[in-house]
Amino acid sequence: MIKRAIIGIFSSIFIYKIFFALNENNSEIFDYNNNDNNDKIKVSILIPVYNYEQYLRDCLDSVINQSLKNIQIICVDDGSTDNSGKILDEYAQKDKRIIVKHIKHVSIAETRNECLKYATGEYIGFVDADDFIFYKQYEIAYTYAHKDKADMLEFKKYEFKKGTNLENTYHIISLNDKPLSDLKKNWHLIQNENWNKIYRTELIKKYNITFTPNTYAEDLQFNYKVIPFIKKIKFISMKSYFFRKKTNKEYQNIYKNPFDNFEKFFIDIINYYKEIGLLEKDPVWSLELIIVLFERLFRNKIKNKLYLEGFFKVLNQQKDFVNKENIQKINKISRKLLNLYLKYYSMNNENLKFKKDFEMYYS
Repeated sequence: MIKRAIIGIFSSIFIYKIFFALNENNSEIFDYNNNDNNDKIKVSILIPVYNYEQYLRDCLDSVINQSLKNIQIICVDDGSTDNSGKILDEYAQKDKRIIVKHIKHVSIAETRNECLKYATGEYIGFVDADDFIFYKQYEIAYTYAHKDKADMLEFKKYEFKKGTNLENTYHIISLNDKPLSDLKKNWHLIQNENWNKIYRTELIKKYNITFTPNTYAEDLQFNYKVIPFIKKIKFISMKSYFFRKKTNKEYQNIYKNPFDNFEKFFIDIINYYKEIGLLEKDPVWSLELIIVLFERLFRNKIKNKLYLEGFFKVLNQQKDFVNKENIQKINKISRKLLNLYLKYYSMNNENLKFKKDFEMYYS
C-alpha cells in the first residue's frame, strides 16, 4: 500500500511537470486568447469511471487544471469496488465544476449515456479515467471549433505503455489553421475513438444520440450515428491526449466485450439509419458508411471467415439498398468488398474460392 502511494505521488509530480513545463517551452505555439469573462460552460468533459483508483488522480488533475476554466466535469462512478468513488467525491468537494454520480455497475456504454444526461456545455469531450490530457487541450480545441462553428473537431493522441518515458518522447505538433473539411470527402478520416474529439452538444441532444449497450466498439458506433448529422468538421494536428494502452487482460478485467455480438452491432446501426431516414434519402452513402464501419471494426480480423459470413448475413437481409445499382456508385474499396459479397452468394457456398479471392484483395 505504501509503495503504491509513493509511486502515485511521483507519477503525479511527473505529469504535473509535463503539463506546466510544456507551457514554458511552447508559449509561441499555444498563444491563444482564453476569454472566460462569461459564465457559459464551453466544454462538458465526460469521465466514466470503473475501478481506476491507480490512475484516477492523474486524470482528474489534468482535467481540473485545464487552461479553459469554463468547463463542466461530469464523472460517473460505475459501481467501482475500489476507492475510485471516494476519490471522485474528494475532488468534487474541492472543485464545484465537478459533478459526481454513483450508479450500480452496468457497462461503459450506459455509463457514458449517464454522463451525457448532465452535459450542458457548448461542446462535449470524453476522457477515460486511466488517461490524462495536455493542460491546454480543451482551450485549443474549443477555440478552433467555436471559431468555425464546427459540429465535430478531432485532434491527435499519444499512445504509451507502462514504463514509457513520456518526457523524452512527447512533442508538440505546430498547429495550422486548416479550413473546414468537406464531410462527404473526408468522413472516412474520422478516427474510431471518442476521446480525441469534441462534439457540438446541441447536435447530440437534438438527435438523441447515445451509446448502444452490450455491443463491442460502442464509441465507433456512436461516431457513425453522429456522422450523418455533421455539416462542419475540423481536424487539427494537436497531439494532446495521453492514451494509456492496456493489455488484453487489463481490458477484460474492466469491461468484457467480446466480438460475439457483431451482427447485432450492424443491425443496430442499419436500423438507426432507417429510423433517421438516411437509408431512404441517401442509400449509397449509407451503404458506404456501413462497409467502412465493418473494415474499421475488423481491420485485424478482416480475413476471418466467421466475421465475413456474419457481416454478409446481415447485408443479405437488406435487399432494399444492398443491390448492384448502389454498389456501382460507391467508392472503389467498398465496391470491391460488395462485389465479393455478391459473388459469395452466387457461388452456391463455394466458401474456399470466396475466401481465396478476398484474401488476395486484402493481402
